[in-house]
Amino acid sequence: MTIRVMLYTEAPKGGEKEFEEAYRQVAVQMRGVDGHIADELLREPGSNRYLLLAEWEDERRFTAWVSDPAHTARTGPLVPYLERTFQRAVYEVAVRPADQRG
Repeated sequence: MTIRVMLYTEAPKGGEKEFEEAYRQVAVQMRGVDGHIADELLREPGSNRYLLLAEWEDERRFTAWVSDPAHTARTGPLVPYLERTFQRAVYEVAVRPADQRG
């Protein structure tokens, strides 16, 4: 079952551009990871608060990836930001309207 992982975090005030660049670097590194489908980085307008929204094929693959200590090799540019603060939530896609693609 497809899942969405939501990771909430904040960039240091004034460090938003650097945080977004770190995200871009990680997005490139995530290509080809087993079970990973896509990512988006959302920003609350006028703030330094972000939501990284990741789509995975299933929770098993996501959990296996997170449990592997080597995953930080791909996410390294974001690690300094996530060490500050972050919250993560995992959601199953419960209903997808028939007229939507994907």
